[in-house]
Amino acid sequence: MLPPTPPPDIDLPVWRASLARLRELKPVALYPTHFDRFDDVEEHLDALEVELSAWAGWVKARMEEGKDEAAIVPEFVAWLTGRLREAGVSEEGLVEYGYALPFAMNVTGLMRYWKNARAPRAQHVPAGSPRDSSRCAQGAAEARTRSGSTARIPLRRRRCRREARRSA
Repeated sequence: MLPPTPPPDIDLPVWRASLARLRELKPVALYPTHFDRFDDVEEHLDALEVELSAWAGWVKARMEEGKDEAAIVPEFVAWLTGRLREAGVSEEGLVEYGYALPFAMNVTGLMRYWKNARAPRAQHVPAGSPRDSSRCAQGAAEARTRSGSTARIPLRRRRCRREARRSA
């Protein structure tokens, strides 16, 4: 399970909140984009969270070493390719992953996140308010599960952020 982390809207705490909310909903299946149905939901959510943390930590460590994007991208591609090979992904599969999720874009997204995360944000958002991103994720997920559908559960982060800006 590979976490899409292209720019501009990667937000690790929102990702983790979304994963927690999905676990709370206890879906019977996941339908990742470009892939088939998976019934082992917990296993896939756990793998996604592990990969998200690994990727984010890997990029952050290189940034702390003072490396720029041009230096990090080829190292990340080599690191990720090695991880995928160890997981049993074929050469053909690596090419397909590269098309579906360009590895360099993930570095750009994570670097942008870490640069922005360094700036302190002392802002309290009351739970349940329109600016509470967990409420947005919840609404998107519940709308799908209440209908009885086991289709994808989109967590409309961009729409929620627009709503938050409007209500600010």
